[in-house]
Amino acid sequence: MIEDMACAKSVDVRLSKVALDVLLLLCVGFPILFLYLWGTAYHRGFFCDDESIRHPFHHSTVPSIYLYIVGIAMNCTVVRYLSYLSIFQYTKTL
Repeated sequence: MIEDMACAKSVDVRLSKVALDVLLLLCVGFPILFLYLWGTAYHRGFFCDDESIRHPFHHSTVPSIYLYIVGIAMNCTVVRYLSYLSIFQYTKTL
């Protein structure tokens, strides 16, 4: 009898989770469908006398090597810090 109650409760929990998933899917899906069917995109024109396209083109303001160094260093720092925290937490529980 207790197993039947636990099974019924498990089914109720599953159904409520499925219902919540469907509700969230509808909440996200209907606005997307609405915009797709009835929305219109804003079209911008190209104007030859536009001041912003008359400026000279600059290839890059920050050299790529600096971006690579900072990106790799930040990733290594985060991995080391999180590894240290993980080891510290593990040794603390022993």
